[in-house]
Amino acid sequence: RGFLILRHLLHKCSPIHLSVQTLRGFEKLSQVVTLMALHAQLSLNLIFDVSLWVRGDVSVQNECLGTLERLVAQNPKYYRGVIGVPRIIDMIREHVFFSSENED
Repeated sequence: RGFLILRHLLHKCSPIHLSVQTLRGFEKLSQVVTLMALHAQLSLNLIFDVSLWVRGDVSVQNECLGTLERLVAQNPKYYRGVIGVPRIIDMIREHVFFSSENED
């Protein structure tokens, strides 16, 4: 429940507290948490909560996508089992908007 509480508080706080350093801190924490259930909660409720990180500025949003990419690339089998590819794609699609430049 600790990560759920932290998630709730981060959603309530000002976006200025959602920094690249905060996200990197959670990524480092994920590297030292050994209990699988706790690691899954950290991943699902904080690191992979795209709706949280899109509230930050562009550098935070870019770091969020980079973090997701790094973590999944480091351990794809684990993240496929814990989160699943469709859920990851849905989270990104729901909260990240892509625009294309008009070609002249």
